[in-house]
Amino acid sequence: MSGSKVFTFDPTIALTGMALHAYKERQQHMHDTKIKTELATQARIDGINIEHQERAVIVPSQAKQLSIPINTDSQFKIKALQSKIEQIKREYRELVEYQLLDSQTVEKALCKVETALSSNELAVAETQLQLLDDARILGVQLRHAKIRAHVEYLQARIRNLQPNIPKQIVLDLEKRVSSYRNDWMQCDTAQEIHIHAYINELEAQVEQIQIAADNLVDSWLEVGYDARIIGIDDGDIVIQVATHDCANTEIRIQFTGEKIDLLAPSEEPELCTDRTFAALRLFQQQGYQLQWTYWDGNVIPGRWRNLYSNTDSASVRLQMHQAQQGT
Repeated sequence: MSGSKVFTFDPTIALTGMALHAYKERQQHMHDTKIKTELATQARIDGINIEHQERAVIVPSQAKQLSIPINTDSQFKIKALQSKIEQIKREYRELVEYQLLDSQTVEKALCKVETALSSNELAVAETQLQLLDDARILGVQLRHAKIRAHVEYLQARIRNLQPNIPKQIVLDLEKRVSSYRNDWMQCDTAQEIHIHAYINELEAQVEQIQIAADNLVDSWLEVGYDARIIGIDDGDIVIQVATHDCANTEIRIQFTGEKIDLLAPSEEPELCTDRTFAALRLFQQQGYQLQWTYWDGNVIPGRWRNLYSNTDSASVRLQMHQAQQGT
């Protein structure tokens, strides 16, 4: 396979016979896998929610407090609290809105604080504020524990994907998870589900190009060449085929599933040409709609784009020679 070639997966090409059957089978497999993945993901999310079931924390009732004589320092503290009472009320009512604290007991506690301050009962007000703060801490801890568990699940899924997807996508996922973690107060379930749905799509894409790579390797093996997957580079699967003496053809299936890049020595014997076309025909029979679009960086004219579907290798060689000569 001489030089650098690019093939594009073109869904507009009509499939027939064996290729159509293989394509439909693969699509059904992907559909079934997608449903299983979605169900498993939702089951795990539900499990985390059960393990970390939240409740609106109840502010306990205040024990009876003895009255303490008022002094200058006490009066100063009372005035300071009275100046902040509206801010305190807003903060705790916000926690109620986020379902961290129980509405009724918070309102009762705030009412007691105001009454105590107006009656110069500093100890009562301070005790009630401490009960409110303890409830706040407990509510925040419960919410943090729940969010942490959900974040750990997201991060575990990302770690499993990381070796098989482009680095930029990994960075994007990490950014999304960080945003979700930082919004712990709101506990945005919709945001989490959206991230999981994106991960599901990525997992399906990883499987799809892995299946394509396995089918392409099998096609080369079937025509008599040693072929194997040698690694994954930024999400692209790289295949090596021993097509030439002391040289190899490198094939890269892009993560997007849109293109296949082939890089081979510039000289190509007739046997290699024949086997190359045979391998690509076998690959197309697995339900892949390929078009040859570039050769050594040059756009292939429309009349040459389907040469690799031709079953007459002698005719193909002649047409390729003509294409290379620009005739």
